[in-house]
Amino acid sequence: MANKTIPDSASTEQVQTLKALSSRIAFMEDRYKAFDSRLRQLQKNLLDHHQELRRLIGDLDREMIRAQDDIDEINDRMKTLRNEILLRASKEDIEALRRYMDTWEPLKWVTADQVEEIVRDILKKK
Repeated sequence: MANKTIPDSASTEQVQTLKALSSRIAFMEDRYKAFDSRLRQLQKNLLDHHQELRRLIGDLDREMIRAQDDIDEINDRMKTLRNEILLRASKEDIEALRRYMDTWEPLKWVTADQVEEIVRDILKKK
C-alpha cells in the first residue's frame, strides 16, 4: 500500500484558507446577530410607536366627538334663540302699538271702582 501524503506546503495553505474562511464566517455571524438585534429593536420601536399613535388617534376621535356634540348643542341653542327672536314683536309692531296708545290715551281711562266713587260723590253732593 502506498501511503499518499500531502505535502506540507499544501496542507499549510489549506489550513490557512480554512482559518480565513472560519474567521469570515464568524465575522458574518456577528454582523448577522447585530443586524438581527437592531431589527428586533426597530420592530419593538415601531410597535411601541404604532400603539402610541393608535392611542392618540383614539383620543382625537373622542375629542372630535365631544367637539361635534358641543357644536350640535350650540346649533340647537341658536335655533331656539332664532325662534324666540321671530316670536318677538318687530320694531314696526311696537311703533304701531305706540301710535294706538297715543291715540287712545289709556291713562285717561277710569276703572269701574273710580266710576263708582265718582257717582257716590255726585250723589252725596245732591
